[in-house]
Amino acid sequence: MMTVKRHLLPQLPGLLAATLAWLTIAGPSLANAARDAEREPSLAPRDFAHGRSIEAKKPGALQTLLIPMAVYTGSVEPRLADLRVFDAGGEAVPHTIRGLAAQEPREDLSEPLALFTLPYGTARAGDGAVQQSVEGFWRRDGSLRIDAKIDEKEATLRLESGAAAEPLGGRAAGYLLDTGESTRAMLGLQLELAAGDEPFVTSLRVRGSDDLVHYDELTPRATIARLEQGEHRVEISRIHFARSRHRYLEITWPQGELPLELVSARARLAPRAPTPRRFHARVKGSEVKDTKARGAAANDEPQVFLYDLGGTAPVDRMQVELTRPDNAVAASLYSAAGPEGPWHRLFHGLIFDIEHAGTRHRNDTIATGALRQRYYRLEVSTRGGGVGGRAPTLDLAWRPEQLIFVARGPAPFGLSYGRAGVERSDFDFSDLLAITQHSGRELPVESAILGRERAVADPSVLDPPALPLEPRTIALWLALILAVALVAGMSLRVLRQMSG
Repeated sequence: MMTVKRHLLPQLPGLLAATLAWLTIAGPSLANAARDAEREPSLAPRDFAHGRSIEAKKPGALQTLLIPMAVYTGSVEPRLADLRVFDAGGEAVPHTIRGLAAQEPREDLSEPLALFTLPYGTARAGDGAVQQSVEGFWRRDGSLRIDAKIDEKEATLRLESGAAAEPLGGRAAGYLLDTGESTRAMLGLQLELAAGDEPFVTSLRVRGSDDLVHYDELTPRATIARLEQGEHRVEISRIHFARSRHRYLEITWPQGELPLELVSARARLAPRAPTPRRFHARVKGSEVKDTKARGAAANDEPQVFLYDLGGTAPVDRMQVELTRPDNAVAASLYSAAGPEGPWHRLFHGLIFDIEHAGTRHRNDTIATGALRQRYYRLEVSTRGGGVGGRAPTLDLAWRPEQLIFVARGPAPFGLSYGRAGVERSDFDFSDLLAITQHSGRELPVESAILGRERAVADPSVLDPPALPLEPRTIALWLALILAVALVAGMSLRVLRQMSG
């Protein structure tokens, strides 16, 4: 018996060490091989939860379409990683996704205008005819004065600069804006108002002219205002009107006096090239009653509303639609990937929706970068009554993303999406151009259209697969099991030799 022990036991540590070394080296490879074996060797349209047909409007090596909201809702992987394009034979074709916002021209869409003060004595009749001659009007900064004689047929102008350009005195009856030699079309004005503390709401009238004799009505009633509520202050100084190319713009007010002087004005220019329209999704909110879910502002007892977009569209604009008319509330807006957060604040300020002289005015649209967040939360202060019993609606907007694919293989093509646990398979746009030898110029925004969504695979493919064990963990467990088995086997041999 003693001879057997001396022969076997010294070998045991060496055998165990060799086994552990082999498992440490080979274990990760074995684990990866097992994991690769479990993967789907190739995906087909039947492996995705949703499918849509693609109908090309005209033939072409590269086809394009705009991705609708339903695709974001049906997809489960970030940035549409579970999206595929298949030909009629079920073979995947190369595709890519790009945002059309990146294709917009980067240019300044505003330019300063020369601002002249129009003194009293220059009132015009309703049809644009002059009631009496203009005594003169001057540039706001005093650097230029225009003496003019205007009648129903013509206008004679004389310009003076320097010392001769002293203002004529008197209150302003209006302002004249000179666009200079610009050929760009205008869509409105951005006014800069003089400093002041008193809140006000007043109406302006804007007309356009090319000769200071004949005028076209651009907007009979535009509103400028300053509003205050608590620590929040809002200034409305942007005027919208239809596309205009007039050389001169005249700003007057129908009655009363302008509460503040205009310091400067900028023309809001139309873009040189048309930009793609934004997609919109109007989401209804549900009020959160649990105080713990209200976040940092719980001490103020705000009203809290939760919104679920249903997908991760690249939202970059949003507006809160209040349910009460003529209302203004202090609010904060947040976004998050999940309903429990963490929440990131997007906006803190005054949300308002008021009507003055038949014109509706709202706070500026909240602009952000492309968020790709599914959940949003609105916290509204209850001071002043809040928003009432009904939840505001959240209007979310984004520039559409463009799907581009190679029309390779038999038609018709189909779009498939909705499968958890798959990896990205899209190409770079430059690779698609190389594959098709396409120049990339004049690529249409949408050369194909999508059919209706249809259910394909069982909804269980949307559930994320169980997380695989790490290779190191698998190797250690295998080493432990084999070591135990080895010790048990050697023990049995020892017992048999002892009993023999």
